Amino acid sequence: MIALLMLATLSGQPSLPETGTAAAHQAELDRRARENAEVVRLAELSEHEESSEAESAPSLAGVMLKMFAVLAGICLLAYFTLGKMLPKLLRVPTPTGANRVLEVVDRLPLDQRRSVMVIAVGEEHFLIGAAETGINLISRLDGETVRQALERSPQNAGRLSALVRSRKEG
Repeated sequence: MIALLMLATLSGQPSLPETGTAAAHQAELDRRARENAEVVRLAELSEHEESSEAESAPSLAGVMLKMFAVLAGICLLAYFTLGKMLPKLLRVPTPTGANRVLEVVDRLPLDQRRSVMVIAVGEEHFLIGAAETGINLISRLDGETVRQALERSPQNAGRLSALVRSRKEG
């Protein structure tokens, strides 16, 4: 601001007249004072506008935070609307484990594309092979043999391999 005052007084303004009356000299001083006051007022206004623009401009972090909050709100609204309220309105029963007819008892992967599985359908058990080309029935298993194999093998470790060994023995 002081620099603007000095610039206004030094830039292109004619110097005070050397000759003339005191009234003309005073009028010239008054005119320069008014010009300097106008320059100061304009400088203060521009500083105030710059500071108010800087205060009102949103930061990138604030905008990103608001965007993620709105996105999370939309996701929650969609979850509750589609997952909770819509099935109740349409009276769709939720699937439970007790309603299952088919159960995979055990699975033994042979490679990335092929595996052998024991499937329980009600009280009956089947040994099937699954591959990219399809699913094939290998044999029908005795329910008692499957239960014995499951009891003999440790939890989560090779239940199907124990069943295959027991079929070879029996």
